[in-house]
Amino acid sequence: MEEIDVADIFIAIREKKKIIIAILLISILIGIIYSFLIIQPKYEATCKILVEKADESVTGLIESNDTYNNIMTNLNISNMTIEEFKNDILSIEYTSKTRTIDINTKNSSKEDCYKIANEACNILMTKLDELYNMKNSKIIEQPRLPENPYNVNHIRDIGISLLAGIILSFLYVILSNTYNDCIKSREEIENNTDMNILGVVPVHKKQEATSYFIKNLRTNIEFNKNTPRPKSLVVTSFTQEEGKSYIASNLAISFAETGKSVLIIDADMIEGTQHENFNVECKKGLSDLLKNINNLDKINLEEFIKKTETENLSIMTLGNKIANSSELLMSNKFNELLEKLKEKFDLIIFDSTPSLNISDSIILSSYVDATLIVAEYNKTKLQDLIKLENSIKNVGGKITGVVMNKLPQKHKECKILDKYSNKTIENK
Repeated sequence: MEEIDVADIFIAIREKKKIIIAILLISILIGIIYSFLIIQPKYEATCKILVEKADESVTGLIESNDTYNNIMTNLNISNMTIEEFKNDILSIEYTSKTRTIDINTKNSSKEDCYKIANEACNILMTKLDELYNMKNSKIIEQPRLPENPYNVNHIRDIGISLLAGIILSFLYVILSNTYNDCIKSREEIENNTDMNILGVVPVHKKQEATSYFIKNLRTNIEFNKNTPRPKSLVVTSFTQEEGKSYIASNLAISFAETGKSVLIIDADMIEGTQHENFNVECKKGLSDLLKNINNLDKINLEEFIKKTETENLSIMTLGNKIANSSELLMSNKFNELLEKLKEKFDLIIFDSTPSLNISDSIILSSYVDATLIVAEYNKTKLQDLIKLENSIKNVGGKITGVVMNKLPQKHKECKILDKYSNKTIENK
């Protein structure tokens, strides 16, 4: 079992707060229903008699069925046996040291409860006088009509339900965090794969707040000993919506701001969105170029490249969406195309497809200098990341590392405050 990290627990509580609130509300509702609708109210009445003198015969009196029978007869109780009456309704105890007889009665009716206690008290006083001549015995605590049921306490019942809800919520968070196979720390990746974490990117409402983390990622890519200063880089992930397009676009901006001429290529020819991120027209892009790749010598590449508002940064959009993108990428001419683009730009970044069920990113990884994998915190599964690593290695691709995306701001990896500002695109 994975060791529990207290910081991760608090992060998990924040992430699962909606479920936790639901558990607490349901628990409170159950407490309300139980306390107000399910539990049957029962009332209790008591009285106390001080006997004239200690006498063992008093014990026989209060244990005698005849005493209970008299009480039941006077109250017209005929729907139960004497034993049931003694065990469930009325209890009488004698304490010789204090010479007191304690009478306790419990019933679902407050009036019946009072009547039984009062009748038992009167009969015992009579019998003490008649049988033992204890004329000076007296009632020192009179029975009273009970106001509230003894077994119902709305605040207590709801409080217990709330406490149970808190315990259930805590157990839920602990178990879900312990048995969750999604990535939550760099150690999970670095201890189970051959890949290193090159950077982390937190979730932050302010766009400029992620600038420091993007710059840190840029530096680690540039000076990575495994793939130093790559001229071409593909950014991919295992599944959709893990943030690869966000990482690719902001990484391209960050590299361009260092003075490098950068080309970002939207290689997701199925659902690419980079044209929206950079506010350019989508038509005449990569798919259109690949359709005519066999005539590469006759193609003017400038027609497929558009300028962006960021200095030194150009973009090749996805073009018209196509279904056979994998076949086009496997063309013998694609490597030639890549070399031509390298002559024009210092760095080419491919925003590729997720690898689940689509092989485009795996194919591209065999051509480029380095592959960057985007893993989303608490979403990307470790086994899926291992599968992606093996797929890239099988085609001879070089993995520069992994970036952990969408980390909570309170995560231990994100405690460095962002001291810079930069132009970024909203994390999707």
